Amino acid sequence: MGRNEMASHADTSCAGANWKAIELTGLTCNVSPFTQDYDAVKDVPVATCATAVTNYSGETIILVCHQMLYFGTSLPHSLLNPDQLQLGGTPVRDNPTQEEFGLELPDGNWIPLLTAGTTIFYDSPAPTQTELQNCQRVYLNYDDEWNPACVSL
Repeated sequence: MGRNEMASHADTSCAGANWKAIELTGLTCNVSPFTQDYDAVKDVPVATCATAVTNYSGETIILVCHQMLYFGTSLPHSLLNPDQLQLGGTPVRDNPTQEEFGLELPDGNWIPLLTAGTTIFYDSPAPTQTELQNCQRVYLNYDDEWNPACVSL
């Protein structure tokens, strides 16, 4: 189980231990941290990744997100760029002072968001192979190339 933190400061969504890469694009990126006190991480794969959630009916749904930086187990939590999701078709209601506080999935399901201090998140586990093969998939964004430097909000 891992956190999926809403992170508009992350240029691109980052898949950690609670996501599985299901298709590699063949592209890699060098990732620079927010401070120069740390070294850049080189050759991070860009991938289509999946995580599992349970809807209100108790059914497991596989969430799929394209154009994620795949860190795997080297990152214990994941970072989701809300702009990347919203431009890809998934409304993100991340204002905790509003009644609707969550992700509105394209299939009509809803993922409620939680807070811990100023961190907005939801938890999810990495899907099992059986879940990947048998459960409904919901795509959080399009398969178009995400380029945060060219986004016009």
